[in-house]
Amino acid sequence: MLDKNFREFIYLFPGKNVVIYGLSIARVPPSPWRLALKRQAIGLMPERHFGESSGNLLGQDPYPASDFDEWAAIYDETIAAESGFPFEDYRRVLQTVLDQAQVAPGMSVLDLGVGTGNLALLFDRAGCELWCSDFSPQMLARARAKLPAAHFVLADLRGGWPAELERRFDRIVSAYVFHHFPLKAKVALLVELADQRLLPGGRILIADISFQNSAAREAVRRMVGDEWEEEEYWLADETLPALEQAGLRAIYTQVSFCAGVYRI
Repeated sequence: MLDKNFREFIYLFPGKNVVIYGLSIARVPPSPWRLALKRQAIGLMPERHFGESSGNLLGQDPYPASDFDEWAAIYDETIAAESGFPFEDYRRVLQTVLDQAQVAPGMSVLDLGVGTGNLALLFDRAGCELWCSDFSPQMLARARAKLPAAHFVLADLRGGWPAELERRFDRIVSAYVFHHFPLKAKVALLVELADQRLLPGGRILIADISFQNSAAREAVRRMVGDEWEEEEYWLADETLPALEQAGLRAIYTQVSFCAGVYRI
């Protein structure tokens, strides 16, 4: 792992190609969310999707919970401006989830990857009973401070389903999490949630970085330049048929130029 001095050096020189300790460091992105999310800038690590095995040449996880622990302290500050990729219209994206969920007081809601609790807070204010999971202890700590009555579970979606969540829910929601998974893994997880975790008449709502099609994605990639991060972003024209083939009917709403909501 990079030591503290190494990380601080990267922060001092955003947007630069750096050579340090004899290692060539890739161009360091200037945006805070990318600095927090991707510290494995050393070119020795192979590409890996979030849902795959955590092993690699250095025995490290490209998405360790520790990175999200560090991000927790500044996450709400990062998204406060709600401007630019990937958090354009962040609050409106979350509000769209609440609006499409059509909840009533007393409904049970599971928030997967709760982060600091911003989406869950909307459901709390609507009178719902909340279960919240995340693999970052520090993210959970900040969510607990906002939602003292909610149930919290430390869990990694890449692992087995936690025993604490062995029940069904009226609504299952998630925001800015699933884009780490390739499409096949997204669909498999959504099928499991619908079949095994959802009450009859329930709904799943996923807000995430998403585009209508590859042309829209490429237009945004060109527009944002160095701010772009190559992830498994949703494409509605691929996702909707894949979900339908798996037996799930979904409706997609594009909310901002880089994010939308899937209702299942």
